[in-house]
Amino acid sequence: MSEDFITECPECGKAITLDMDSDVGDMACCPACDTEFEIASLDPITLKPLDVEGPEYGSDEDEGSQAGFMDYKYDGENGWE
Repeated sequence: MSEDFITECPECGKAITLDMDSDVGDMACCPACDTEFEIASLDPITLKPLDVEGPEYGSDEDEGSQAGFMDYKYDGENGWE
């Protein structure tokens, strides 16, 4: 039996469940507010909102640039930073 990762949506505060086989770079979506995130780190779980107005995700235009992303880090004790 595998367990899932559960974290808090930095936008609305509701729970987001990540599959145990989730990896850095995978996408996650909040079921409550429909905000889409990229998983930036799993320890601690760090989510970055997708930049829907910027260059197409994965295109050469966004390589090396974090424009349009905000870093959210959840450490389990202090919440989101």
